[in-house]
Amino acid sequence: ILDERVIEQEGGVKYLVLENLSILFEPELALDVESLFRSYARSVVLAIVDEHPIMNGCYWPFGTDSDICVDLTGIRYSEVY
Repeated sequence: ILDERVIEQEGGVKYLVLENLSILFEPELALDVESLFRSYARSVVLAIVDEHPIMNGCYWPFGTDSDICVDLTGIRYSEVY
């Protein structure tokens, strides 16, 4: 599903546009979201479209009051508000 969201720009730069990220954290999927992000970031720039914050190199998919945080250190990403 994520492969279908990859956009290639002139010059060969590829972006993976991520929206509605909460589905990635569904317990039934048992995904390691940080590993997933790191895997994709090897070949694309992640474009995170979300209302939840990225603070101190960490993405908080359910807000900073939650215990769930994805460490983005070393991952190429761009925030879109």
